[in-house]
Amino acid sequence: MGKVNVTKYAEVKRRELSHALRRQERILEGNRLVEYDESAAHPEFDAACAKFRSVCGKIGELLGVERFTGGYDEIELYKDRAELKTDAGRALRDDLDLYNSLCIHEGGKIGLPPPRWFKKCWGMDL
Repeated sequence: MGKVNVTKYAEVKRRELSHALRRQERILEGNRLVEYDESAAHPEFDAACAKFRSVCGKIGELLGVERFTGGYDEIELYKDRAELKTDAGRALRDDLDLYNSLCIHEGGKIGLPPPRWFKKCWGMDL
């Protein structure tokens, strides 16, 4: 078996990380190119939010939670509940992931990257 060159490995990993960070910075900068226009109609974003809120409501019902908004803290809090491990729970989690991604996509197109799309979707102050 060959000897591993730790210095070379660290250098390659550092280069990969640097490349990934530059790519993330370009994506974030791209999101800033679009200014959100409060007065404009955004039907695709509104439709995505409606689907996201609907799935959140269904998850809330399944969990017996009055208001489930689908935030990362809530998901972390409830992820191990037995209700979410049933077939219905897994299907709702899949739908939540799908509509979360759709909201991120539609929000990015109109100048609402995360977490701004989430706040707009739930009627919170931007």
